[in-house]
Amino acid sequence: MSPKEARIFVVEDDKYYQDGIKQVLEKAGHKVVLTSNEFFDALGKIRGGEVDKLGIQVITLDGKLSWVGGEGQLLADEIRKRKPKIKTVGLSNSIEGIDGADANVSKREMDRLGEIIDNL
Repeated sequence: MSPKEARIFVVEDDKYYQDGIKQVLEKAGHKVVLTSNEFFDALGKIRGGEVDKLGIQVITLDGKLSWVGGEGQLLADEIRKRKPKIKTVGLSNSIEGIDGADANVSKREMDRLGEIIDNL
């Protein structure tokens, strides 16, 4: 799958990064159709069918949605289990990515996100 003009769900708790991700993706020709800044909200959108109704093809996941961390991994596991056709891209400030994500990228290299999604 090479999702040109992909319909994307951005899961990111930091408004600055969420806006930046959206800007980079839309500049690359993709469409951000859903956002979430909190684990349980994102989980509800995945489990509740909103992702299906909106035709989401790719979900970008912040690896750490709280001070605890690890929520991005939990969401990735849930997506693989419930929505295996949806591609996932892990975003992180740390070296560690999200295990099992289709791609991982550092937030410092966020400008490459459109290209990475084009090549999924």
